[in-house]
Order: sequence, then C-alpha cells, then structure tokens
Amino acid sequence: MTDPAQQAPSTTAAAAAAAVAADDDLGGVLSSIVSSLASPSEMSAGAKPTMPMENLRMLMMLAGRDPAVLHTLGLSPAALQQQLAAHTAAAKWRDMTAADKQQQDVKLWREWLGRYRQRLTLEVEHGVSQELCRAVMNATNPRVVLRNWIAQAAMTSAESGQYNKVKQVLEVLRDPFSDADRLELELPAPVAAAAAGAGREAAAAAAAAGNGE
Repeated sequence: MTDPAQQAPSTTAAAAAAAVAADDDLGGVLSSIVSSLASPSEMSAGAKPTMPMENLRMLMMLAGRDPAVLHTLGLSPAALQQQLAAHTAAAKWRDMTAADKQQQDVKLWREWLGRYRQRLTLEVEHGVSQELCRAVMNATNPRVVLRNWIAQAAMTSAESGQYNKVKQVLEVLRDPFSDADRLELELPAPVAAAAAGAGREAAAAAAAAGNGE
C-alpha cells in the first residue's frame, strides 16, 4: 500500500497547478515580467550579425572549395557558423510581430512561474521556511552582474584619464550580493532606448490584444 505521506507532494503540486490556472496573472508578476521584455525589433538588433549575408554566403562557398581560404583571411568555420546563426536569429525576430512575441512570452513565463510556484509549495510542505529560501537565494544570486555596457563605460572613462567609474565598479564587484545602491552609471543611449522601446511595444501589444485586434 502506498504511504499517504508520499502522495502529498503530487497532490499539492496538482493543487498549485490549479491555483496557477485560476490566478491568470499570478498576482501581477506575469504582467510585470512581460512588460519588461525586449521587443522583436530589439531582439533582432541584439542578434548583431556583423557580416553581410552576401559576404557570408561567398565565404562559405569559397571555404567549401578550399578550407585554407578562411585561414588566410583570419577566419574559421566556427566564426562563419556564428554569423549564420546570428542572421537566422535576426530574421526570426524581424518576422515576428510584437503581439505574437507577447503571446509567446506570456505562455512560456506562465508555465515557468507555475513550475516555480509548485516547487515553493513543496518546499514549504517539507519544512523549508521562507526565511531560509530567501537567505539561500541572496547568497547565490548576486544583485550586481558585470554587464558589457558597465565594463565598457568604465573602460571608456579610464581611457580619458578618469578612473572613478573603474574604482566604483571594482568596489561593487567585491560584494555583488549587497543591497546597497553603490553603482551610479547611466545607461548608454542604445541600452536606454531599448529599455524604453520594450515598454512601449509591450504596452501597444497589450492594448491591441485588449481591443481584439
């Protein structure tokens, strides 16, 4: 006979899944996440293929005939494959509308949040407190991550003889888990524009969905 205690986790998981289905927006978390995601145009720009497709096709054709050509040009088959993947990704996002991406994002994030909620429910069932969960997460998930634009801003400042930003970044990275707001760097124009654009396109997509367009 199966121990009823062994059935509790699956029962709780089913209950959690039902709760997820009932709470369509997951307490506002889903809307908050989706509204901050990049738009298709920003994802396409982020793919950043640096080589025109015509040049890529020509190089791939030449490499097929004589692989030594790439070595002569300082390239490798892997580099060509990376460029091809970038073009493929960029084309994928160019062909996607903001409304379609939002629908896809909502589906994927709702599924993930549902699984996460189930896990949290099971942890509580097994005596794991919220305080312990929070302590573990705070100890393993840094509040600050060295992004390319942060490093670039510091390097650009250093090249002009100003080292304040470099010192500031180094100080923050010594304790990236701290909640103290010690990093004061302005978003570069492309990053700031992308962030603003993501919000505008998400809002437009939501409005279109609400109007039944």
